[in-house]
Amino acid sequence: GMDYYVIGSPLFDKATINLENGKKFEIVARNNGPDRPYIQSAALNGTPYDKSWLRHGDIMRGGALVFEMGDKPNRQWGKEKTDRPRSLKSRFAYAAAPKLSFADIQFPDSMNVAISSDDAKARIFYTLDGGEPSETSTRYIEPIVLKESTVLRTKSLVDGLHPSWPITVHFEKLDMLNAVEVSNLTPGVAYVYREANFPNAKSVSRYPALKSGVMATFNVDSVRDERQFGYNFAGYLQVPQTGVYTFAVEANDGAVLYINDRLIVDNDGGHRAQKLFSKIGLVKGWHPIKVDYFQQGLAKSLVVIWQGPGMAEQEIPASALFHQE
Repeated sequence: GMDYYVIGSPLFDKATINLENGKKFEIVARNNGPDRPYIQSAALNGTPYDKSWLRHGDIMRGGALVFEMGDKPNRQWGKEKTDRPRSLKSRFAYAAAPKLSFADIQFPDSMNVAISSDDAKARIFYTLDGGEPSETSTRYIEPIVLKESTVLRTKSLVDGLHPSWPITVHFEKLDMLNAVEVSNLTPGVAYVYREANFPNAKSVSRYPALKSGVMATFNVDSVRDERQFGYNFAGYLQVPQTGVYTFAVEANDGAVLYINDRLIVDNDGGHRAQKLFSKIGLVKGWHPIKVDYFQQGLAKSLVVIWQGPGMAEQEIPASALFHQE
């Protein structure tokens, strides 16, 4: 997509856009009417504005775009080529956008990013702070090694063509959660079972416990009717290799997953079965794991899934779950 809007004849005398950043953008049409559909002039925040298009960023900064309307076209307004919207039909006048190659946008230690272009004549420039690349920016020569969270922005320049549209990627360095020292572990996860009209999964532990025990995995299949119930599961996850892990929780109604007491997946709330994902870096070894679950009645489901280095996506198996006696 292109980050601008083409200006047409205003339908309303005034419209106000309440932006999500708290600012307002007003569009005002003076001397407007069905018999006066032609823009005579425009002003953006009090400054004459001759372009017949408006950037999205101009709107997000807030302010006002004011039109003077008339019954005959002003053929001088928006006449210059630079004042006209850029049509997709002229895309061949622009350099091809660079292509980025990388393993993931999230990484635990470092990430290599390679940039290329389909045009052998292209010169590629980039910034690492989200700024607009230009010929004064760093020129791409070899793969970039990222060691911190970075906003990489890059564009191609080719002599005789307009610069390419910039490509922006937000890379995130993940926190690595350290393993803990623990002993006297046996297979399975401990659970506490409760019944109440729970408002959400995070509140389950505040209600009286009806029974407790150990299960091989996170499982709610033992409840075979439509009662309202909840579980608090707790144990230790055996992480086989240091790296980035993706966790997913599929739940109906709601469930939350904690690792090392950090909220990893928040799939809370009353809803039909849905699956939410999140990533975290884990050091090889033992990690405390907790799952809180609640069901308001009717259908129920709980599946806790992981994927990591050399391991395909799968439900967390009993062989990786333990608890302390």
